[in-house]
Amino acid sequence: MLVPLGESATIRNAETICESLLAAFDEHGDVELDASAVVEADLSLIQLVAAARVHAARTGRRFALCAPANAALEALLRRGGFLTAPSPADRAFWLGEEQGR
Repeated sequence: MLVPLGESATIRNAETICESLLAAFDEHGDVELDASAVVEADLSLIQLVAAARVHAARTGRRFALCAPANAALEALLRRGGFLTAPSPADRAFWLGEEQGR
């Protein structure tokens, strides 16, 4: 199931995003997150996505971004240090790069 985010993905709407992700997992199993419209985000989004990745792995479900991180999200990842030395799996998840490259 596709879960779209709006322009803002911050602590102000983190609870709503979390509820949407959990409902999608419960109702549909596999989830794709559409963050392409995000222009304002903070670390709460990264935390929610990290938790969703763990949840999916533990429950045998698929969780992915429907497209690589857009400029706003990539800038947030860089500011937060998440792209300083990312694992191949993290590069694949966030940036859409094939693992092993």
